[in-house]
Amino acid sequence: MWCVMDSKIRCIPSFLYFRDSHIISKLLDTCIKEASNRANDMVALGKFRNDNIDQVGNLPIITSYTDQISEMLYDNVSKFKCLFDGAAVGQYIGGTDSGKNDTVGFINETCEFKCNKVIIEWRDKNPYLNGMPLVNLHIHSKDLKRWM
Repeated sequence: MWCVMDSKIRCIPSFLYFRDSHIISKLLDTCIKEASNRANDMVALGKFRNDNIDQVGNLPIITSYTDQISEMLYDNVSKFKCLFDGAAVGQYIGGTDSGKNDTVGFINETCEFKCNKVIIEWRDKNPYLNGMPLVNLHIHSKDLKRWM
């Protein structure tokens, strides 16, 4: 399994990869147990990843960064040669909702890197973060047509 961690304890289910169904059964057991403890999906997935590091890899979300961050956020960049958005980039460029308040530029408080300290650009209608292609954008805004 591969997942997107944006901190040491939180996994954002914006992009998950499963090689086979064996790990899914084990993951569901953890999610059920953590739900009974009132943990949200992100904390439950993060716990599962941390309890099963030998079976769950971390997809890279950042390359170079000015502040100190967990190595797991970038240690697989050379394998993938691309980045994955947990939620921070999508929240920053699109905001968190489409209500009355303009939330474009939102800085995710939990993600270890802050989007106002990175370079986000568009090349041929594709998003890049610090010069690396982003595979996905985790859009929170309900204005999805804008991102199609």
